[in-house]
Amino acid sequence: MALQRLKNGKAPGEDGITAELLKAGGKPVLEVLQRLFNSVLHVGITPEPWSRSAVVLFFKKGDNALLKNYRPISLLSRVYVLFSRVITNRLARSIDDFQPPEQAGFRKGFSTIDHIHTLRQVVQKSEEHNLPLYLATMRKPMIPSKFGRCYSPFSGAKLTVGISKC
Repeated sequence: MALQRLKNGKAPGEDGITAELLKAGGKPVLEVLQRLFNSVLHVGITPEPWSRSAVVLFFKKGDNALLKNYRPISLLSRVYVLFSRVITNRLARSIDDFQPPEQAGFRKGFSTIDHIHTLRQVVQKSEEHNLPLYLATMRKPMIPSKFGRCYSPFSGAKLTVGISKC
């Protein structure tokens, strides 16, 4: 159940509702949350407080006069976090069934290590049998950011394609 998996001891959002409070509410709170969540799903409008967060800066290390030495944390409504978890759980169960086995990244029970192992075997076999092997790689171009390098957020970004002979 999504409610039981909410972590205790986390700071609440602007509404002041904690995970502990939601858990202690028992069946009456669950019934109210169920009506709220169903309403949001059927009407398609989320409560206004869910679109706001309180941002708190936590000092990491270094010179405390430099903003780059702080990490921003957004304090979200625990009710919104719970709703998001419920939706995520529902989607994960549905979407995972439609994923091909080749899609190993970011999936429970799958690992890209399996694909790396397969690729190493292909390279080894091509060398054993003295066969030419070409590998194609694709990735989105990296763009610089004030926080380091990150993937391009633009959906229309061109892919960098590399083909090399092994």
